[in-house]
Amino acid sequence: TSNSWAYRTLDGGNLWTGISTGLPTNQVAFAEITIDPKDHLNVFAGFSGYANGLKVYNSTDAGTTWTNISGSLPNLPVNCILLEESSLNGIYVGMDVGVYYKNDTLADWIPYFDDLPNVIVNDLQIIKDRNLIRAATFGRGVWEAPTISNPLISSVEKPLLRIDHAFSVYPNPSSGPLKLKLAKAKLSSRKVVRIMDIHGVQLHEQVLDLERMEMDMPELKSGTYFIQLEMNGEVQTTKWTKF
Repeated sequence: TSNSWAYRTLDGGNLWTGISTGLPTNQVAFAEITIDPKDHLNVFAGFSGYANGLKVYNSTDAGTTWTNISGSLPNLPVNCILLEESSLNGIYVGMDVGVYYKNDTLADWIPYFDDLPNVIVNDLQIIKDRNLIRAATFGRGVWEAPTISNPLISSVEKPLLRIDHAFSVYPNPSSGPLKLKLAKAKLSSRKVVRIMDIHGVQLHEQVLDLERMEMDMPELKSGTYFIQLEMNGEVQTTKWTKF
């Protein structure tokens, strides 16, 4: 057993209070405690060890109560937790193998480590001005990829599409073909759709001019891709998974 404990102070260190009630501290050891920079009451705790389903916990009251948000995370040690300052409230978790991601729109964690070696991820960092996430690994150096929120597109270089130009891809995930639907768009608008891999390399480009669109699918291996729509000088990107 671990018997590890966590404490908090709200007065600069004069008084400390235990906040381990509701956490599996008798089974696994703390690996990381991460505090939301936008809300100091929002705290995440990650755990090492091999206790299935006891990986990540969240507290919205600075540790007074905790909720298990481990979901379907694999039974591997958690090494680091990184919060992304975005409207989606994204969370990245680095484990002994791979990186996993969750946000307000996802019911469970999804893998986010295509082309990353199967090695321990010790630390994660986001490069805000480049929309990149970097992973420091044990024995295989540092790796980077676009972040899930607003990937590949710099808000300084190109604005995101307005809400009336929003689009979606379906089915998602899918083995193809890939269909796109625009929420509201002028049928006369010229639309360029591109498929990118997670490193930002363009794999396919197609011009479409209908409200409901079906793309020609190139030969793509299973994995995570980004679908980019350019219309009227504006660009939006969304994530798509092929199985």
